[in-house]
Amino acid sequence: KQRAGRAAREKSGVRWRLWTSHEEPTQLEELPPECARADLSAATLLLSHLGVRRLYDFGWLTPPPPALLDRSARALRDLRAMNTENELTDLGRELMNYPLPPRWGALLAFAKAQGHGRAGAELAAILGERDFLKSEIHSARECDLLLRMDILHEGARLWPQGQSILQTAQQLARLADGTKSAATDDDIRRLLLLTQKDRLCRRRTD
Repeated sequence: KQRAGRAAREKSGVRWRLWTSHEEPTQLEELPPECARADLSAATLLLSHLGVRRLYDFGWLTPPPPALLDRSARALRDLRAMNTENELTDLGRELMNYPLPPRWGALLAFAKAQGHGRAGAELAAILGERDFLKSEIHSARECDLLLRMDILHEGARLWPQGQSILQTAQQLARLADGTKSAATDDDIRRLLLLTQKDRLCRRRTD
C-alpha cells in the first residue's frame, strides 16, 4: 500500500505484490526483530565467554524470547561447549577461535580431535552454505551429506558455488591442523550425530 501510494504521487506505473491475496491478511505488519527469531547460540557463547552467567539479566537492547535463549543455551550444553552454570568448557573456549557458528565449530573441533580435520572442514563448509544441489538425485548413498561430499570431490570445480565451498573447506582445514587422514562413512555419521542430532532424520523409503 505504501509503495502504491508513492508510485501514484510520482507518475503512472505498476505495483508488484510478491505474495498471494490469501497470504496478505495473515501477514505481520512488521517482521519480528532478528533476536526474536534467529539462532542465538553464537551470542550466548560470546556472553558466556565474557563472564555473563545470568543470560536473562544481560542488558539486551531488545530482550529475546526466553524460549529462544533457553534453546541456545541447551544447544551449547548438548555440544558440551557450556556447563549448567553457563560457563565455557574447554571446547567452548576452543570454539571462540573459530570463525563459525558453534554448531559448525564443534563439528570441526570433534573432527580435529579424531584426526579427520579435512573431512570436518568439508562438512562444515557444505552445511554452512546454501545447498548446491537444486534437486535430489538418485544415489545409492544412504546419507545425503555423503553424496554431497562425493560430488564436491568429483566435480566441484565445474560450478562457482562448488569452488567457493572448496576454498572455505581449505581455510577451515588449516584451523584443524590440515589433517587429511581418510574418514570412513561411519566417521562422518558419528560427527553428524555429535553435532547435528536435532537436525537428522532417517529415510524410511525411496
